[in-house]
Amino acid sequence: MASSTTHEKPEAVSISPLLKRLAYPATADIQVSAEDIASAFALIFEDRLSDIQTAALLTLLHSTGKDKDAAVIAKCSHRMREAASQIDKASLKKAVKARGKPEGSYNGGLVRKAPFIPCVYLD
Repeated sequence: MASSTTHEKPEAVSISPLLKRLAYPATADIQVSAEDIASAFALIFEDRLSDIQTAALLTLLHSTGKDKDAAVIAKCSHRMREAASQIDKASLKKAVKARGKPEGSYNGGLVRKAPFIPCVYLD
């Protein structure tokens, strides 16, 4: 008998105050920092933002140009790496070695040189 595991979705978090500050920067008392954006971005990987708020965050980041800001990109990529699954490298190497598959004959390059095919034009 197969056992079923239920995945409970974590409780959603609202980032409405951050979204308002991004949408209306002129009226915001506190400007949005790269750390604020990265914290909200990390909630995506924890599955704690609703689809609507995720879409709103990404749209506002793009429309404000913050999606191209180096500090925002750096902080968000750091949070992404933190959220990534950690792999035990020793176990992975052991599993690959146990498979016993040879490395193959790949010598680099992405495309094979196409053979020359002469074209004949008929008038």
